[in-house]
Amino acid sequence: MNRYMLLALAFSLATPTLTQGRTWKIEVDGLGGAPTIQAGIDSAAVGDTVLVGPGTYFENISFKGKDLSLIGERGPHFTIIDGSEGDDTVVFFPGGETRDCLLHGFTITGGRGARDPGSARGGGIYCPTGSPVIRGNLIVGNTADRDGTGTGGGMTVGRGTLAKEIPAPLIENNTFENNVAVGTGGALTLQHTRAIVRLNKFYKNRILVGDGGAIFQQQIRPSEVVLEDNEFWENRANDHGGAIHVDHIGPGAGPTTITGNLLVRNIGEGLDLGDTGSGGGIYV
Repeated sequence: MNRYMLLALAFSLATPTLTQGRTWKIEVDGLGGAPTIQAGIDSAAVGDTVLVGPGTYFENISFKGKDLSLIGERGPHFTIIDGSEGDDTVVFFPGGETRDCLLHGFTITGGRGARDPGSARGGGIYCPTGSPVIRGNLIVGNTADRDGTGTGGGMTVGRGTLAKEIPAPLIENNTFENNVAVGTGGALTLQHTRAIVRLNKFYKNRILVGDGGAIFQQQIRPSEVVLEDNEFWENRANDHGGAIHVDHIGPGAGPTTITGNLLVRNIGEGLDLGDTGSGGGIYV
């Protein structure tokens, strides 16, 4: 037996056997394995893949707690989920999703945020308790504003102290651009989570009234949030934290690790009555 055969044998023994789920192909003309993205998710079982062909899909979708992979076949520039025909968040993770759940390769746009008592949460994506992987998406042109308040123009993770579980998503290699909120987090709000946010780009997101032009992170629970190797360009907050605002409440709040990030031309305007702008880049 030569050394190449030995290496192949060693690799095969070290690699776990994976269960291959079914792939549901979705086409923009409705002639795929299911007529819509949501129909594909509804039909899919845990471990399946919903593979979405190029085109614009006017939908507001829910993962329904399923650990499956939703993938844009040709990437985010060619595969668009547009929520503008609904009055909701574009992508909803209701809870129960784990790191075996994947959202990858889409432009997510046109969302207004999930309705929550007195507020809007997550213009593009709302993840109150789930822990999915959100990777390689363009989250662009979403808004969180209902009756003058909202959190996370691009995405909200967590539901504050109301959440029964602590969400722990992995958010990486996404671009957040031109998202707007009235309240907190022009691009992303993290409320009492164990989120890892890394290798993302945040461009020109804005808070019209409030803090955290790109990211607003609030923590009361003893869990860690990591913000690592992200880029923040020209984000703007009406008050504190043009790029990042961190708000730890009480002595039991876990740490926030902020490392390796690039911050350029972010602005905290300080326009709230009686206040002054502070933390153009980071406010803690």
